[in-house]
Amino acid sequence: MKIKKVAFLVLMAGLLVVTSCSESKEEKVKLVVLGYGDETTPDGRAFETNIEKFIADNPDLEIEWDMLNEELYHNRMTAMLVSGEQLDVAVTFNGGSHHTKVLDNGQAIDQLQFVNPAEFHDGALAGGGENGELWSIPITKSIHTVFYSNDTLLEELGLEVATSYEELLEQKKVAEAKGKVLIAYPAAAAWCNDTFLYSILVGRYAGTEGTIDLYKGRSAFNEGASLKALQFIDKIFKDGVLTDVALQSDYGVSLSQFNNGQALYMVDGGWRGAAVTLDKYSWNKFPSVPGEIAAGSGNGGFSSSGWAIMKSATEDPKRKEASIKLLNYLVGKEASLVRAEAIGLVPAYKIEGDITYKTGTESQGAYIASHDIVTPTVGDKVRADVKDAFANGIIEIGLGTKTPEEVADATERAFNESKDQG
Repeated sequence: MKIKKVAFLVLMAGLLVVTSCSESKEEKVKLVVLGYGDETTPDGRAFETNIEKFIADNPDLEIEWDMLNEELYHNRMTAMLVSGEQLDVAVTFNGGSHHTKVLDNGQAIDQLQFVNPAEFHDGALAGGGENGELWSIPITKSIHTVFYSNDTLLEELGLEVATSYEELLEQKKVAEAKGKVLIAYPAAAAWCNDTFLYSILVGRYAGTEGTIDLYKGRSAFNEGASLKALQFIDKIFKDGVLTDVALQSDYGVSLSQFNNGQALYMVDGGWRGAAVTLDKYSWNKFPSVPGEIAAGSGNGGFSSSGWAIMKSATEDPKRKEASIKLLNYLVGKEASLVRAEAIGLVPAYKIEGDITYKTGTESQGAYIASHDIVTPTVGDKVRADVKDAFANGIIEIGLGTKTPEEVADATERAFNESKDQG
């Protein structure tokens, strides 16, 4: 009897231990993450490498992630925000149209509280909010507008890189005679018209402080530098420096033109260098334009896009803690080194020692450093409807359906109306 009783007690004790362990085992904290890119793009592959490394290093967390590119990304994020679907950490913007949807859906929150500013380069964490709020943590420093040249093609045509608009006009004749496109440019993608063409020209005509005056409302969009920029864009199309080919080119088409040797030049972002496949090409400053006051300036600086925690993720202490951990990983040293090698991005995060950059992008750091004047990208600093007014308006200027003055007036109206929306 004693043996049976002891066995029974042992069995009961074992059951109690199992039950106790089962009850004390906490459910994993789940984070939903939305990354930018796809498996065919360098930025997509870099994100996949980084998120999978984080998952492997944090088995106590449940990470549900997705990755989409271009409009698919923006549409998916908008749908998640509007529906109230769980979203904890995502690529967002510090200003502009893509930030507006986060703001309007109540998910924008100052990200400065989640990182250590001392770990980032000076100027990297300059906020775009009215009170200095930083809506996303930038991952890179770049000059948005790069004038890429196909150096092999230029040599074949007996040309050197154009440094002025007048030289571009002369080279247009040579390009046309050889059946080549002078400049591969994705004018059909409205955001490019802000990020590149409009912002580089506003910066050249206004300088840094003048550009700030524009989006701060101290100068108007239908006069001064903004109007000059739109009028010069009209001239660019009328002169044939940009043609119907550009107006029909969405983002990606112009890159193919450039890589296939169909164009002498390409206007695109610094991040695009990782996707250029030419054996011999250069990063150049946008050519000088008549009447500019900020010669040789470039627009950009520390990227407007980066990683951010959604406000809803901070309402649960455990999700907040996990989100902060993930955010600091994605913007930190290890992930930055992966992006440098995969995409060629110059980190916003301070890294001591040598950095290995993707082949073909090694000169990006020197290119950025060559700009004594860096002006803001206008669309990063205004609401979506304001950006849409001039970015889509540039397409209409190119098509000849609107004048520069009409686009400038529409932009000023949109800006004034946006003041009432915050």
